[in-house]
Amino acid sequence: MKKGANGSCRYVKRGAMFGLDARIALVIFGALSVISGAALYSAIQEARVVSVVVSMNELEKSLESYLLDTGVDPEMDRTGTTTYIIEVRELVESTVSGWKGPYTSETPCETGNANGFSVPNWAMSGTWASIDRALYDESDGSKTDCSVGPNCFYYIRYAGLTESEANALVEKLGDKAFTNSSNTHVLYKSVPVLAR
Repeated sequence: MKKGANGSCRYVKRGAMFGLDARIALVIFGALSVISGAALYSAIQEARVVSVVVSMNELEKSLESYLLDTGVDPEMDRTGTTTYIIEVRELVESTVSGWKGPYTSETPCETGNANGFSVPNWAMSGTWASIDRALYDESDGSKTDCSVGPNCFYYIRYAGLTESEANALVEKLGDKAFTNSSNTHVLYKSVPVLAR
Protein backbone atom coordinates (compact mmCIF):
# COMPACT_ATOMS: atom_id res chain seq x y z
CA MET A 1 0.00 0.00 0.00
CA LYS A 2 1.26 3.47 -0.98
CA LYS A 3 0.17 6.89 0.16
CA GLY A 4 -1.02 9.22 -2.55
CA ALA A 5 -0.09 12.93 -2.91
CA ASN A 6 -3.10 13.97 -0.89
CA GLY A 7 -2.32 11.45 1.85
CA SER A 8 -4.93 8.85 0.81
CA CYS A 9 -4.01 5.21 0.58
CA ARG A 10 -4.10 3.28 -2.69
CA TYR A 11 -3.31 -0.34 -3.53
CA VAL A 12 -0.89 -1.26 -6.28
CA LYS A 13 -1.83 -4.51 -8.09
CA ARG A 14 1.53 -5.84 -9.09
CA GLY A 15 0.56 -9.53 -9.11
CA ALA A 16 -2.22 -9.13 -11.67
CA MET A 17 0.10 -8.27 -14.54
CA PHE A 18 2.51 -11.02 -13.61
CA GLY A 19 -0.32 -13.56 -13.61
CA LEU A 20 -1.47 -12.51 -17.08
CA ASP A 21 2.08 -12.51 -18.43
CA ALA A 22 2.68 -15.97 -16.98
CA ARG A 23 -0.48 -17.35 -18.57
CA ILE A 24 0.45 -15.93 -21.96
CA ALA A 25 3.94 -17.41 -21.64
CA LEU A 26 2.49 -20.81 -20.69
CA VAL A 27 0.20 -20.76 -23.73
CA ILE A 28 3.12 -19.89 -26.00
CA PHE A 29 5.36 -22.57 -24.49
CA GLY A 30 2.53 -25.11 -24.72
CA ALA A 31 1.96 -24.34 -28.39
CA LEU A 32 5.67 -24.56 -29.11
CA SER A 33 5.94 -27.92 -27.36
CA VAL A 34 3.03 -29.32 -29.39
CA ILE A 35 4.63 -28.10 -32.64
CA SER A 36 8.09 -29.37 -31.75
CA GLY A 37 6.64 -32.68 -30.49
CA ALA A 38 4.85 -33.23 -33.79
CA ALA A 39 8.01 -32.37 -35.72
CA LEU A 40 10.04 -34.76 -33.57
CA TYR A 41 7.49 -37.57 -34.07
CA SER A 42 7.57 -36.96 -37.84
CA ALA A 43 11.38 -37.04 -37.85
CA ILE A 44 11.41 -40.32 -35.89
CA GLN A 45 8.91 -41.89 -38.32
CA GLU A 46 10.98 -40.72 -41.29
CA ALA A 47 14.14 -42.19 -39.73
CA ARG A 48 12.39 -45.55 -39.26
CA VAL A 49 11.30 -45.62 -42.91
CA VAL A 50 14.80 -44.67 -44.13
CA SER A 51 16.31 -47.43 -41.96
CA VAL A 52 14.07 -50.07 -43.55
CA VAL A 53 14.81 -48.73 -47.05
CA VAL A 54 18.53 -49.17 -46.30
CA SER A 55 17.93 -52.75 -45.11
CA MET A 56 15.94 -53.60 -48.25
CA ASN A 57 18.63 -52.06 -50.47
CA GLU A 58 21.28 -54.13 -48.68
CA LEU A 59 19.31 -57.31 -49.37
CA GLU A 60 19.08 -56.30 -53.02
CA LYS A 61 22.86 -55.75 -53.18
CA SER A 62 23.39 -59.15 -51.53
CA LEU A 63 21.27 -60.81 -54.21
CA GLU A 64 23.07 -58.94 -57.01
CA SER A 65 26.47 -59.98 -55.64
CA TYR A 66 25.35 -63.62 -55.46
CA LEU A 67 24.10 -63.50 -59.06
CA LEU A 68 27.31 -61.85 -60.31
CA ASP A 69 29.61 -64.29 -58.48
CA THR A 70 27.77 -67.52 -59.26
CA GLY A 71 26.07 -66.75 -62.57
CA VAL A 72 23.04 -68.78 -61.49
CA ASP A 73 19.74 -68.05 -59.80
CA PRO A 74 19.47 -69.08 -56.13
CA GLU A 75 17.58 -72.27 -55.37
CA MET A 76 13.91 -72.00 -54.59
CA ASP A 77 12.57 -72.70 -51.09
CA ARG A 78 13.85 -76.10 -49.96
CA THR A 79 11.08 -76.48 -47.38
CA GLY A 80 8.56 -76.91 -50.19
CA THR A 81 6.08 -74.56 -48.57
CA THR A 82 6.27 -71.96 -51.36
CA THR A 83 7.00 -71.95 -55.06
CA TYR A 84 8.12 -68.33 -55.33
CA ILE A 85 10.44 -67.50 -52.39
CA ILE A 86 14.13 -68.19 -52.94
CA GLU A 87 16.14 -70.19 -50.45
CA VAL A 88 17.61 -67.27 -48.51
CA ARG A 89 20.24 -69.47 -46.88
CA GLU A 90 21.98 -69.46 -50.28
CA LEU A 91 23.04 -65.88 -49.48
CA VAL A 92 24.53 -66.96 -46.15
CA GLU A 93 26.08 -70.34 -46.98
CA SER A 94 26.29 -72.35 -50.18
CA THR A 95 28.34 -74.85 -52.15
CA VAL A 96 27.46 -73.29 -55.53
CA SER A 97 30.48 -72.77 -57.78
CA GLY A 98 31.78 -69.18 -57.60
CA TRP A 99 30.06 -68.44 -54.27
CA LYS A 100 32.08 -65.86 -52.28
CA GLY A 101 29.63 -65.05 -49.47
CA PRO A 102 28.18 -64.64 -47.02
CA TYR A 103 26.45 -61.86 -48.89
CA THR A 104 24.24 -60.62 -46.07
CA SER A 105 24.39 -60.28 -42.31
CA GLU A 106 20.61 -60.82 -42.07
CA THR A 107 19.62 -63.99 -40.24
CA PRO A 108 17.45 -66.63 -41.94
CA CYS A 109 14.32 -67.48 -39.94
CA GLU A 110 14.52 -70.68 -37.94
CA THR A 111 10.80 -70.90 -37.26
CA GLY A 112 7.68 -69.36 -38.72
CA ASN A 113 8.53 -68.31 -42.25
CA ALA A 114 11.55 -70.60 -42.53
CA ASN A 115 12.40 -69.39 -46.02
CA GLY A 116 12.57 -65.71 -45.05
CA PHE A 117 14.79 -63.46 -43.00
CA SER A 118 14.26 -62.64 -39.34
CA VAL A 119 13.82 -58.87 -38.93
CA PRO A 120 13.84 -58.07 -35.18
CA ASN A 121 16.43 -55.35 -35.77
CA TRP A 122 14.48 -53.64 -38.58
CA ALA A 123 12.92 -50.35 -37.56
CA MET A 124 9.28 -51.04 -38.42
CA SER A 125 6.81 -53.56 -37.04
CA GLY A 126 7.20 -56.15 -39.83
CA THR A 127 7.60 -59.83 -39.00
CA TRP A 128 9.85 -61.18 -41.77
CA ALA A 129 11.50 -60.36 -45.09
CA SER A 130 12.08 -62.52 -48.14
CA ILE A 131 13.26 -62.43 -51.72
CA ASP A 132 10.54 -63.56 -54.10
CA ARG A 133 11.02 -64.73 -57.67
CA ALA A 134 7.72 -64.07 -59.40
CA LEU A 135 5.68 -62.11 -61.88
CA TYR A 136 3.63 -59.55 -59.93
CA ASP A 137 0.78 -57.40 -61.11
CA GLU A 138 1.93 -54.19 -59.47
CA SER A 139 -1.53 -52.62 -59.59
CA ASP A 140 -3.05 -55.10 -57.13
CA GLY A 141 -0.09 -57.15 -55.84
CA SER A 142 -1.33 -60.43 -57.29
CA LYS A 143 1.39 -62.95 -58.14
CA THR A 144 2.12 -65.58 -60.75
CA ASP A 145 4.96 -68.00 -60.11
CA CYS A 146 7.68 -67.92 -62.73
CA SER A 147 11.19 -69.11 -63.26
CA VAL A 148 11.99 -67.84 -66.74
CA GLY A 149 10.99 -65.08 -69.08
CA PRO A 150 11.64 -61.38 -69.54
CA ASN A 151 8.98 -60.38 -67.00
CA CYS A 152 10.20 -62.55 -64.15
CA PHE A 153 11.92 -60.50 -61.44
CA TYR A 154 13.21 -60.76 -57.92
CA TYR A 155 11.27 -58.74 -55.35
CA ILE A 156 12.46 -57.79 -51.89
CA ARG A 157 9.47 -58.31 -49.60
CA TYR A 158 8.90 -56.86 -46.13
CA ALA A 159 5.88 -58.49 -44.50
CA GLY A 160 3.62 -57.90 -41.53
CA LEU A 161 3.54 -54.09 -41.54
CA THR A 162 0.70 -51.86 -40.51
CA GLU A 163 -1.10 -50.28 -43.44
CA SER A 164 0.26 -46.81 -42.60
CA GLU A 165 3.83 -48.18 -42.37
CA ALA A 166 3.43 -49.97 -45.69
CA ASN A 167 2.15 -46.80 -47.37
CA ALA A 168 5.04 -44.72 -45.96
CA LEU A 169 7.56 -47.31 -47.14
CA VAL A 170 6.07 -47.47 -50.66
CA GLU A 171 6.13 -43.68 -50.86
CA LYS A 172 9.83 -43.64 -49.90
CA LEU A 173 10.83 -46.49 -52.23
CA GLY A 174 9.15 -44.90 -55.24
CA ASP A 175 7.58 -46.39 -58.34
CA LYS A 176 9.37 -49.76 -58.03
CA ALA A 177 7.44 -50.56 -54.83
CA PHE A 178 3.86 -51.59 -54.15
CA THR A 179 1.78 -53.42 -51.54
CA ASN A 180 -0.01 -56.74 -51.70
CA SER A 181 -3.80 -56.94 -51.57
CA SER A 182 -3.88 -56.78 -47.75
CA ASN A 183 -1.65 -53.66 -47.74
CA THR A 184 0.59 -55.24 -45.09
CA HIS A 185 3.43 -56.47 -47.33
CA VAL A 186 5.68 -54.16 -49.34
CA LEU A 187 7.33 -55.55 -52.46
CA TYR A 188 10.27 -53.79 -54.08
CA LYS A 189 11.05 -54.77 -57.68
CA SER A 190 14.71 -55.70 -57.95
CA VAL A 191 16.70 -57.42 -60.72
CA PRO A 192 15.42 -59.80 -63.41
CA VAL A 193 16.02 -63.52 -62.99
CA LEU A 194 18.98 -64.95 -64.91
CA ALA A 195 17.26 -68.07 -66.27
CA ARG A 196 15.91 -67.45 -69.76
